[in-house]
Amino acid sequence: MKLTSSDKKIILESLKNQDNVNDLVERLTQSLSMSKRYVEKKKYKSTGSEPDWLEKCDLCDSSPVVSSTGLCGPCTFGEADTAGGNW
Repeated sequence: MKLTSSDKKIILESLKNQDNVNDLVERLTQSLSMSKRYVEKKKYKSTGSEPDWLEKCDLCDSSPVVSSTGLCGPCTFGEADTAGGNW
């Protein structure tokens, strides 16, 4: 990951004020985490019918989900037998 000149300015300004260092570290950590997740999602190409293990259900927060609905198997199909990607 290459830092832009804008990123470098923000880092230098933040380092001048010691109170901002922790905030900077937290923001960079979150940014890196989001970048990694974005790359993982781009690598994963779902056909819509296979389980998407990178996402969580919009209703019950379980995995995997049906890509086209954003819901897990039981929330999509209404059947407990579809839990864990058994569809």
